Amino acid sequence: MGDIPRLGEKAEELHMQVARDIGQTNLDMAFCFGDELATLLADELTKQGIESYCTNSREQLNTWLREKVTRKDIVLFKGPVVRLLAKTVDQVFGTSMHIISEHFEWKKDHGFKIKVIWEKEAHDKKLVALINYEGEDSNVEVFGKYEGEDVFAIGPDCFKENEKIETVTIEEPIFNISEGAFNGCINLVTVDLPDTLKVIETDAFRNCCSLKDIQIPEGVTHIGDGAFWDCTSLETVVVPSTVGYVGEQAFPEKCKVIYKNAMKEKRLTFSAD
Repeated sequence: MGDIPRLGEKAEELHMQVARDIGQTNLDMAFCFGDELATLLADELTKQGIESYCTNSREQLNTWLREKVTRKDIVLFKGPVVRLLAKTVDQVFGTSMHIISEHFEWKKDHGFKIKVIWEKEAHDKKLVALINYEGEDSNVEVFGKYEGEDVFAIGPDCFKENEKIETVTIEEPIFNISEGAFNGCINLVTVDLPDTLKVIETDAFRNCCSLKDIQIPEGVTHIGDGAFWDCTSLETVVVPSTVGYVGEQAFPEKCKVIYKNAMKEKRLTFSAD
């Protein structure tokens, strides 16, 4: 939970009431993110018998979530826009919610159209997403840093139906390959995925019919519907033990899929590990 600033004289009273209401639920643990009001919230939750943590450091918040959340847990996020909890969701779970941010500027470099997303309350803090590849290279290196900032995602349809690319190397710390990012790249033969990758979204590599080999790194948690569907040259794929969800028609019918977590079911439960 993020604390809510700008509530005026009733701020403390309202945060105390929220904590008392939450104390009536069956939550096991609470993470409070923000300043003095977040501390007040955490203290009252502790009195209500809920194990509570408080910080104004996003790095520490993210670390706590990575350490304490397991695949059996459900995590609820609630907070004002100013606390940007969506950024934490993206960084911890590998999602790409920040791509739709309205606070950004466009740039072009290395053949890419680039979305530089800045935080509303802190313009010096930025995130970078690669939105569209307009280059002519057949061998593409997808960079993980831009102007000193981390690239977190290859955006939706970034390379869609690009018939020129044959090999792609994706650098760290990119952790998301968005929906349809490489859909229809019929001459794509090899892709080198980064160890930081967490989410491969729906149709990400659909109909990459020349793709012969894909090494999905340990750490990936989610493979979306149709992610590799119609990749007819794929013969074998190893799904790492960290993967908690595999969508419908994620792999082509004739492809042998080996699950390292030894679970027999093809459809698994989303994992936050």
